[in-house]
Amino acid sequence: MCKKERQKSSPTPMGDGEQLYCKICMTLFSKKLDLQQHVFKEHPEIDRPYICDKCGAAYATNAGLRQHRSNTHEPKFACDECPQKFGKGAYLRQHKDREHRRIKPFNCHECTKAFTRKDNLRQHVNLVHLGEKKYQCGQCPMSFGWRSTLNFHFASCHLPPKFGCDECGKKFGLRNHLKRHVESVHLGMRYYKCPECPRQFSRKDNMEAHRVSIHVLGGRSTR
Repeated sequence: MCKKERQKSSPTPMGDGEQLYCKICMTLFSKKLDLQQHVFKEHPEIDRPYICDKCGAAYATNAGLRQHRSNTHEPKFACDECPQKFGKGAYLRQHKDREHRRIKPFNCHECTKAFTRKDNLRQHVNLVHLGEKKYQCGQCPMSFGWRSTLNFHFASCHLPPKFGCDECGKKFGLRNHLKRHVESVHLGMRYYKCPECPRQFSRKDNMEAHRVSIHVLGGRSTR
């Protein structure tokens, strides 16, 4: 998945050893101010000036940033059907409707597929019917059809592997990738079931990649 990367200046880790980078194009930064200026300059169509000081995630509104902080860094409400946690009960109920009850009000006009979220429908149309690969890596020329694939590529190829597994010694660029590794490889957890077939996965992005590749694209690659 990796190709020869462009050379960039070495970034300074954030707190807890995490790296600061643009969540839109995966470009590395050493300072929060540099990241904020980058978002204004390079992604004017996104217009996400509100940046989390804990992980660098960018949002268009302060409300979006508060929701992110609540769900990601201050979770209080745990889902009883998967390991996800949320900052408010309303977010948990929304999650259950979308992910577990599989309510799908958004229908594709090009095929028979339906989706739980409008942005998932838009992504489906762009990827499947228009063939777009709009997620460009900020460190090398590679591009992808899914942001989750870009995230995995970026963490695997461009972040220094600082987080080591105590069980097998394998190292990862992001702490949550280490957590997923331990749960799937060493604990055998399988939280995410494909809505189209009986297969189960330890990671949501792997389940989604399987669902798209097998049930949407019929085995064709999304990369």
